[in-house]
Amino acid sequence: MELNGDTFFYITFFIVPGFVMNAAYSSIIPQRILDQQVALLRFLTFSFINFIVWYWLIVKLISEKFWKDEPVYWLLILFGLLVLSPYILGFISGVITSKSWLRNVLTKLGINPMHSVPTAWDYVLKEGNWVIVTFKDGTLVYGLYNDQSFASSIHDERDVYIQAVYDRDSVTGDWEIRPRTKGMWIAKEEIKSIEFIKFEN
Repeated sequence: MELNGDTFFYITFFIVPGFVMNAAYSSIIPQRILDQQVALLRFLTFSFINFIVWYWLIVKLISEKFWKDEPVYWLLILFGLLVLSPYILGFISGVITSKSWLRNVLTKLGINPMHSVPTAWDYVLKEGNWVIVTFKDGTLVYGLYNDQSFASSIHDERDVYIQAVYDRDSVTGDWEIRPRTKGMWIAKEEIKSIEFIKFEN
């Protein structure tokens, strides 16, 4: 694709805001892997939403030829419209989706929408828990999955890092943190199951 003036204009105004908004949304809600055409359509949709929000301002500034009198402010406004605004909109949309507010409303109306989180893996590994990891050879690992832990959201890389490892007392059943533990990385090929235990209030 030749990057001429028109192409640059269309990419800047109709792709970039959607890309930024999608990136902000994806930082809150894991996304399904999309092919290029579907991803492009999503970017265009998000850009259109951002455009609708600021349509009144865009029309006003263009009709007044604002860039001629205030070129510096015009660039700052463009940055706000094309980067800051879509990021904020995407972040807010992600928070709303993560709280399931809209989903709860639709459910009460008798509508059962597809869940926004693509896999059970992404759903359960988004908050802190005690975990018991069972390896395929039967080995058990007791650990803490919390804010310093990590689970991959890439479809083919379902590895997990737990930030602390514990030993279980065979008599009392109590968990005792291993001295100097810095956690454990576990490859996806080794995981048979993960049991989650809620923190005590």
